[in-house]
Amino acid sequence: MTICNIRNLQIVASCLLLISCETIYQVKVPSPYINDTDAENLSTRMDAFIPALMAEEHIPGISISVVDDSIVVLSKSYGVRNVNYQTAVKDETVFEFASLSKPVFALAVLQLSEKGVIDLDKPLLEYLAFWNIASDERSKSITARIVLSHSTGLPNWSGGHQLRLAFTPGEEFSYSGMGYHYLQRVLEKLTGKPLQQIVEEEVFSPLKMTNSSFVWNSKFKDNTSAGHSSEGEYSRELWRSKKGVSASSLLSTAKDYSIFLAHILTEYSKGNPVIANMAVPITQVKNDEPWGRLSWGLGWGIEETSEGKNIWHWGNNNEFRSLVVANLDRGIGLVYVANSASGLKPVSDIIQNTIGGIHPLTNFKYVH
Repeated sequence: MTICNIRNLQIVASCLLLISCETIYQVKVPSPYINDTDAENLSTRMDAFIPALMAEEHIPGISISVVDDSIVVLSKSYGVRNVNYQTAVKDETVFEFASLSKPVFALAVLQLSEKGVIDLDKPLLEYLAFWNIASDERSKSITARIVLSHSTGLPNWSGGHQLRLAFTPGEEFSYSGMGYHYLQRVLEKLTGKPLQQIVEEEVFSPLKMTNSSFVWNSKFKDNTSAGHSSEGEYSRELWRSKKGVSASSLLSTAKDYSIFLAHILTEYSKGNPVIANMAVPITQVKNDEPWGRLSWGLGWGIEETSEGKNIWHWGNNNEFRSLVVANLDRGIGLVYVANSASGLKPVSDIIQNTIGGIHPLTNFKYVH
């Protein structure tokens, strides 16, 4: 698709936004980034389309934060934490953020690399053998950089089966939570600290993310969301991990995670080399997107579009779904979390009616 055609689509989408609340929910094509992120106006726009969207997709509760100019401009929540009790979701309600754990862990890894704790390009087997794959000669090429850019050849999770490498590490993209778990074990060995302590010291405490944790914290007990099925029925309580999983156990709020996102955007604008390193495309995901190219950097998915470079990640713990996406040049971004297995179905509409922009991620096979 040419830039001209994209711009035509943007104009159409912008016009559709102005017609009605019903039409707002129907927007499917990309539009330019929204210039009006005034908190009051943004809140009014969200009130106009989100309740209907939630009812359509059977999503009991969601929480959203918007960042602009690298500043959190609005955090807002809708619906209920648990359909059995009808307790309202608040901005301080804790959700499972699933794979949005990965960018947070990645930042901790990169900061420890800057301190000389771990070499991003040293084979991880030289630090710690990883179960049965050590017998595969190809495993000697797995490094922290390869793990963070999802090119290890390891499966997402083993499912109790014997681990095997699908290809020589570094050759192609293959999303792997197991790779992150391996890197977690390496980092825990090198520091002598558990995951939670590592991330607390490197990320949560410095950024004052007081409602975020990779393990269960009893202070969350009175304000947590339950998980629901794709039909909006109660399914289970929040995951209470005791040891923490770098790939998936983050408990947080949209408001807290937006503090993390604002930090990433601020430091990128300052030229912080650690953050700049995260946003360098390493592994190409696919090259047939109509609006741009998807690749993976260190901890972040990357969209390369006519409107610049975006970082993003999605989360899927079945009954909890989440998404973070931001434009590095504009400093505009979105954090979204839902307590339903259908929570990512309306993600295109959520993006277009909050921050706008061109986003190939909406066609990525895992974002649904």
